[in-house]
Amino acid sequence: MVKGGKTPWLVVVADDDEDIRSLMAASFRRAGFEVAEASDGEELLESFSTSLPRRVLVVSDIGMPNMDGIAAAEAVRRTSATTPVVLVTAFGDERTLRGAREAGADRVLLKPLDLGLLVRTALELTTTTS
Repeated sequence: MVKGGKTPWLVVVADDDEDIRSLMAASFRRAGFEVAEASDGEELLESFSTSLPRRVLVVSDIGMPNMDGIAAAEAVRRTSATTPVVLVTAFGDERTLRGAREAGADRVLLKPLDLGLLVRTALELTTTTS
């Protein structure tokens, strides 16, 4: 939990699975973050772009329709090299993990997600990036 109950950071959460996205968003809100939700990479980029110059943390599933999380992370990196990016995936194979690192992900977390770890990761990244 953030001291004082709120953080100036916005978390943009993208996952095409509405239930998982809702769980992640609720966890971030309980931790004091404002949250914008997206169902794919295109919506993620729209939310990200309209939120700038605010401090934004991007949390995205890798496997999504229209634009996957790796392509979205690459687009975020082209706009802002300092925006923290966390990618999540059910596929922890070396090819996927390498693609996430090459896209500029600060962290890659595996599904099934440990929501506590996800929030701790967000707090760590937003504290060190402040």
